[in-house]
Order: sequence, then C-alpha cells, then structure tokens
Amino acid sequence: MDFKFDLPKLEEVFSENFSSTIYLLLASEYLKNNDIGRAETVLKIGTEHHPDNMVGKYLQAKIYLLNNEINKSQSTLLSILEAFPIHLKARKLLIEIYRKRNDYKNIDKNVAILQKHFPNSLELNEIKVRPEAKSSEKNIENKKNVIYEEVSEKPKVSISENMATFTFVDILVSQKHYSEAMLALNILEKKGRSLTRINKKRKEIKKKIG
Repeated sequence: MDFKFDLPKLEEVFSENFSSTIYLLLASEYLKNNDIGRAETVLKIGTEHHPDNMVGKYLQAKIYLLNNEINKSQSTLLSILEAFPIHLKARKLLIEIYRKRNDYKNIDKNVAILQKHFPNSLELNEIKVRPEAKSSEKNIENKKNVIYEEVSEKPKVSISENMATFTFVDILVSQKHYSEAMLALNILEKKGRSLTRINKKRKEIKKKIG
C-alpha cells in the first residue's frame, strides 16, 4: 500500500521554496489523485531547478503518456534508461508503450532486460501476447508441438530466446504457468543448455501437473 502524504502540507512546503525537491512528492500525489494539470505545473517549476532529476523525468514521462503524447513519453523514458539502464519503473512504462504499439520486438527486448536484472518484477500477464502465426511461420510452430504434447494447455504467450532462462522457468513454474515453462525449456534445449537440468525441470513440472 502506498504511503499517503498530507497534501496541504506538501503544498505549503513547496510554496515556501520552489527549489525544494519536495516537488517530486507533490507531483506524485497529484498524479495519484488524477490531477494531471497541477502535477504538470509543479513538475515544470521543479524541473527548472532540477533538470536532470531522474524521478522528475519519470513523472514527466507518465504525464506525457496520460496526455496521449506517446512519442514524448517514449523519448523521455529512453533518455532515462540510457543514463540509468536498471530504472525499473521507466523500463516497465516503456514496455507499456510498446504494448500499445504492438511492438513485439521491443517488448521481448525489454522484458529480457527486466528478467536479467529483476527476475520477479514482471507478472506473466504483463507480457503482450503475440498474434497467431502466419502461414509462413507454421513450420516454426509445428516444431513446438512436441512441447504442447507434454502439457494440457497450449502456451498463452510467446517466449523469445532472450527470455528463456532457467530463472525465468522457475518464475513461470512458481506462477503455475506450466505450458510456458515447458516451452522455455524447449528453447533452452535448442540453445544447447544442460539437457540433464532441462529434463529434471520437465519431470518436476509433470509432477506438478499430475
């Protein structure tokens, strides 16, 4: 649960000193209340004094997105991540933008980065489902059928090669996404990873499925 600040008190402190970093808390509280106009005004003032503040830039990116200024939001987030690649919230917000644009290549790329640095930061339902494979891709899909035979349901999401790691498999299993875990193991096998470890994971999953 987010901590609730005393909004009038924050406003009072900020009005007494516009150069104070309290503007970050105040803008954040305004956003929680869906008061985008005030949040934008406070950020504009605060940014004049702290133009390089990462939190301020992130909040500005959120405002751009709320105002449907997607290009500005994306550009701001990319500048944040260029300077600080492990900014978790910026990375997740960028993924949200790519989801809106159905940019699956960049979704996979950024999800892989999240899984590398923050293995438990992304729920499976936050990953955009790819559309059905076109006829030209059927041969690739047919190669995956062997995995589908080992589980009761077809995987609900596409697992890219970058996403497929043993850590990611453990996360999927812990969330009871067994079909996706089996698919990830299949990818790991194709990548030449330890077959002994892969088979052990498959047996563990089959036991959980029953």
